[in-house]
Amino acid sequence: MPDSPPAITDAHINRFRQRARFHFGVSYVILFGILILFGFAIYIFLFAQQIDRGRGSIQILQELLVAKRDQDLVVKVAETEWESVNQRLKEGTIDLVTALYSLTGLPEARVKLRLFEDQIRLMNESG
Repeated sequence: MPDSPPAITDAHINRFRQRARFHFGVSYVILFGILILFGFAIYIFLFAQQIDRGRGSIQILQELLVAKRDQDLVVKVAETEWESVNQRLKEGTIDLVTALYSLTGLPEARVKLRLFEDQIRLMNESG
């Protein structure tokens, strides 16, 4: 009977058992990892409000006021720099490209200042 399948030996059975044990162990490691991540997600879901309340509203408002004050100084410095660049442009000591490049800081500083002002306004309105 040349068409019969080869006989399964003990070596084949042992190799399949070892493979099965290895895959079983890997599946447990993956399952354990998923359970840890799931537990972490539940912890964040349940305690998100307490995690977020690390600082009080007054502390956040004080930080915003300090940030606004600092941004006021940045805007003043940017305006002074722009006036200086504009004067130098009129004198002809710098070219237009350099003047326009130095202008990029002023609008950005003003936008940040407006953002801080809006955040402070919203904090005051919401109590």
